[in-house]
Amino acid sequence: MKKPIAQQLSQRRNRLFISQKELAVEAKTSQQHVQRIESGTIFKTDTLERIASVMQLDVMLVPQEKADLVQAIIDAESPKAALAAVRQLVGNAKDVTKKVA
Repeated sequence: MKKPIAQQLSQRRNRLFISQKELAVEAKTSQQHVQRIESGTIFKTDTLERIASVMQLDVMLVPQEKADLVQAIIDAESPKAALAAVRQLVGNAKDVTKKVA
Protein backbone atom coordinates (compact mmCIF):
# COMPACT_ATOMS: atom_id res chain seq x y z
CA MET A 1 0.00 0.00 0.00
CA LYS A 2 1.33 3.37 -1.04
CA LYS A 3 2.17 5.90 1.69
CA PRO A 4 1.88 9.65 1.06
CA ILE A 5 5.24 11.29 0.36
CA ALA A 6 4.82 13.62 3.34
CA GLN A 7 4.37 10.64 5.67
CA GLN A 8 7.37 8.83 4.17
CA LEU A 9 9.59 11.88 4.65
CA SER A 10 8.49 12.39 8.24
CA GLN A 11 9.00 8.72 9.11
CA ARG A 12 12.45 8.66 7.53
CA ARG A 13 13.50 11.85 9.35
CA ASN A 14 12.35 10.38 12.66
CA ARG A 15 14.18 7.09 12.00
CA LEU A 16 17.37 9.09 11.39
CA PHE A 17 16.82 11.08 14.61
CA ILE A 18 17.01 14.38 12.70
CA SER A 19 14.95 17.35 13.85
CA GLN A 20 13.01 19.43 11.35
CA LYS A 21 15.38 22.31 12.09
CA GLU A 22 18.50 20.18 11.45
CA LEU A 23 17.00 18.89 8.21
CA ALA A 24 16.13 22.41 7.11
CA VAL A 25 19.69 23.64 7.69
CA GLU A 26 21.19 20.75 5.70
CA ALA A 27 18.63 21.14 2.89
CA LYS A 28 19.09 24.93 2.79
CA THR A 29 15.47 25.72 3.54
CA SER A 30 13.49 26.82 6.59
CA GLN A 31 12.17 24.65 9.41
CA GLN A 32 8.74 26.06 8.64
CA HIS A 33 9.04 24.82 5.05
CA VAL A 34 10.00 21.31 6.25
CA GLN A 35 6.99 21.39 8.59
CA ARG A 36 4.66 22.36 5.71
CA ILE A 37 6.06 19.60 3.50
CA GLU A 38 5.57 16.99 6.23
CA SER A 39 1.99 18.14 6.68
CA GLY A 40 1.33 17.47 2.99
CA THR A 41 1.26 21.05 1.72
CA ILE A 42 2.29 21.59 -1.89
CA PHE A 43 6.01 22.18 -2.40
CA LYS A 44 8.55 22.56 -5.18
CA THR A 45 10.23 19.46 -6.53
CA ASP A 46 13.71 20.93 -6.12
CA THR A 47 13.05 21.39 -2.40
CA LEU A 48 11.78 17.81 -2.16
CA GLU A 49 14.92 16.55 -3.90
CA ARG A 50 17.23 18.52 -1.56
CA ILE A 51 15.40 17.26 1.55
CA ALA A 52 15.40 13.69 0.25
CA SER A 53 19.12 13.89 -0.52
CA VAL A 54 19.92 14.96 3.06
CA MET A 55 18.16 11.81 4.28
CA GLN A 56 19.90 9.62 1.68
CA LEU A 57 16.72 9.08 -0.34
CA ASP A 58 16.09 9.19 -4.09
CA VAL A 59 12.92 10.69 -5.50
CA MET A 60 11.50 8.66 -8.36
CA LEU A 61 8.24 7.88 -10.07
CA VAL A 62 7.29 4.22 -9.90
CA PRO A 63 4.87 2.69 -12.40
CA GLN A 64 1.67 1.78 -10.56
CA GLU A 65 1.86 -1.85 -11.64
CA LYS A 66 5.25 -2.14 -9.88
CA ALA A 67 4.45 -0.07 -6.79
CA ASP A 68 3.56 -3.06 -4.57
CA LEU A 69 6.86 -4.75 -5.39
CA VAL A 70 8.88 -1.63 -4.68
CA GLN A 71 7.01 -0.98 -1.42
CA ALA A 72 7.57 -4.59 -0.28
CA ILE A 73 11.31 -4.16 -0.81
CA ILE A 74 11.37 -0.82 1.02
CA ASP A 75 9.35 -2.15 3.97
CA ALA A 76 11.42 -5.32 4.36
CA GLU A 77 13.76 -5.40 7.34
CA SER A 78 16.41 -7.46 5.56
CA PRO A 79 17.39 -8.52 2.04
CA LYS A 80 16.04 -12.00 2.79
CA ALA A 81 12.67 -10.56 3.85
CA ALA A 82 12.60 -8.38 0.73
CA LEU A 83 13.20 -11.38 -1.50
CA ALA A 84 10.48 -13.38 0.27
CA ALA A 85 7.99 -10.50 -0.11
CA VAL A 86 8.76 -10.14 -3.81
CA ARG A 87 8.44 -13.90 -4.36
CA GLN A 88 5.07 -13.87 -2.63
CA LEU A 89 3.82 -10.95 -4.73
CA VAL A 90 5.09 -12.52 -7.96
CA GLY A 91 3.56 -15.86 -6.99
CA ASN A 92 0.21 -14.20 -6.29
CA ALA A 93 0.36 -12.44 -9.66
CA LYS A 94 1.03 -15.77 -11.42
CA ASP A 95 -1.95 -17.35 -9.63
CA VAL A 96 -4.20 -14.51 -10.77
CA THR A 97 -2.90 -14.80 -14.34
CA LYS A 98 -3.64 -18.55 -14.40
CA LYS A 99 -7.19 -17.97 -13.14
CA VAL A 100 -7.86 -15.32 -15.78
CA ALA A 101 -6.41 -17.40 -18.64
